[in-house]
Amino acid sequence: MVANHPALDFLNTVMVVNGERTDTLVCDDDAVERLNEAGFPSESARPIGKGRLLATATELREAIRSVVNDGKNDRPVRSGRLNRSLERTRNHPELVQRRGQPLQLLTRSLASANLSCWLQLLER
Repeated sequence: MVANHPALDFLNTVMVVNGERTDTLVCDDDAVERLNEAGFPSESARPIGKGRLLATATELREAIRSVVNDGKNDRPVRSGRLNRSLERTRNHPELVQRRGQPLQLLTRSLASANLSCWLQLLER
């Protein structure tokens, strides 16, 4: 762990190297490696089809990044992208911000094993 929190390490899988944006998640094996580094056994990321774990991971990462950036820039949090990623699971959390209230994470319905692993990074 580099950033002292697995969710930050997850977000930091995109970085600027020599002035260029570099994504360190380029295949399913990279995603499995990040899960292992975060303390999840490889079997947590059961096969879902070539490239799908990577797609799930990067989609979730960018949705989280959008929410984080909104918060950092004192903008109302636009949670739609994150919630669309989450609702693809059988049971899912939903990020909700009601006018004048803090952000809330509500459970709408158990997440698939793959997405569940990524979501647990945020809970640590």
